[in-house]
Amino acid sequence: MSVIDYLLVPMSLFPIVRQLIVSNFKTLSDHAFLHIQLSLLCNERNSKRFSDGENGKNLSQDKSKWNDELKEQCRDCLLINVDKVNLCRERIDFDGQQLLHNSLAEFTSTLNDIMVPFFKKRTNNYKSCRSNICDDKPWFNAQCKDLYRRYINCLNIFNRLKSQLNHSNLIRVKKDYKTLERRLKLEYMHTEENMMDMMRLTNPKLFYKELKRKASSKHAVPLKLFHEYFKSLCSSDTDAVFDHSLFHNTNGECVCEELDREITENDILKAIRNLKRDKSHGVGFLNEYFIEYKEVFMPVLLYIFNGILKSGIFPTDWAKAILIPIFKKDNVLDPNNYRGISLVSNFGKLFSSVLNQRLINWSETYKPIPVIYKTCITKIRLRSHDLAIECGRYFAIPRSNRLCSFCKNDIEDEMHFTYQGLRSYFIKRYYWRKPSMYKYIQLMSSNSLRELCNLGKFIFCAQKLRSNML
Repeated sequence: MSVIDYLLVPMSLFPIVRQLIVSNFKTLSDHAFLHIQLSLLCNERNSKRFSDGENGKNLSQDKSKWNDELKEQCRDCLLINVDKVNLCRERIDFDGQQLLHNSLAEFTSTLNDIMVPFFKKRTNNYKSCRSNICDDKPWFNAQCKDLYRRYINCLNIFNRLKSQLNHSNLIRVKKDYKTLERRLKLEYMHTEENMMDMMRLTNPKLFYKELKRKASSKHAVPLKLFHEYFKSLCSSDTDAVFDHSLFHNTNGECVCEELDREITENDILKAIRNLKRDKSHGVGFLNEYFIEYKEVFMPVLLYIFNGILKSGIFPTDWAKAILIPIFKKDNVLDPNNYRGISLVSNFGKLFSSVLNQRLINWSETYKPIPVIYKTCITKIRLRSHDLAIECGRYFAIPRSNRLCSFCKNDIEDEMHFTYQGLRSYFIKRYYWRKPSMYKYIQLMSSNSLRELCNLGKFIFCAQKLRSNML
């Protein structure tokens, strides 16, 4: 490459440059991307403007939103810093809750410093001191804005020099501005009324939704009321002390080896495939990080997940959540009319999904089948039942007359009984969509405990229903 990009910074500003990364050169350009991280300098004047008191706390919140256009640049930056990521991974300590919390927080902070700048979406929770006057006046157009600025200028001139000429100019400009504003407001209101009338006739559902939005109060519920309300919903004391001896009474012996085995790469890949895009990240990373960069994250995920599984210590940050109140109906000022949505860490959700899938597989394999269901399946397999195909032999009824008790059309044999009535509630569609003797034998000889349990439940319910009809 013939062209090299530089970052020119005076020597006095060197302390604020926290990080400078030169990415790989692109094939379509002679330039390389520069990733710069600067420290924010806050002087006394700016710090007083937004205090850290009750009204100035949490003024802004950093959010991330995935952008496909920047994913390759983020990948390059991640590969350049892979040594730093591996170093932070090796520092993760599983010897105690606080050690794990601190080391995992350092690792998370390192990854955020690398990846978040590409997808950061900063939102301000405070209103600017120079609030736009047309925020709540949609009828404001360019001409009205121009007259408003002229009115403000005349007002400032009159305040500096209170003369008769300046006063006359102020009155004239103010009259023009107010006249135009009233006319535009009336036109806007007439247009809105016509639109609502048309909406009421064509789309009543949208009409009442819009009417409800316009009639709702703009006052927000105080955070203290939200805190007291959601805290009262807790059914148990969060500070309760658990008896750890109940969980360590195995004398070091493994109870279920299938559940205690190490987490493999296939387990994590299966959990990543179930992740959904465009979901809120809560406290932690975006789901797209694991989906797009799984080959980079895989060694880290294996090390952290297996370390947590062996130590039995769950990170405290993964148990934290951002509670979002969602309005349901009625009064917007009543906290009881809100439903809480918890946004937890996607890192912790990925680990929980791996364990959940392992528990599901174990339960399907070792779940015992009730004796009554075993009896029903055995009777069908051994033809020790009271279906018409067997009862007809005892009473010497011709085979063509051994009809089903439900449909009265076909012969009631084992296969016909299995594929009638309640089949869609218990049996997979594959077996009864296009029934055949091969599928019937395959179902009866299945090794899946879940399929056998559902089959036994179906036979029990179908025989009970048949007995009531006879």
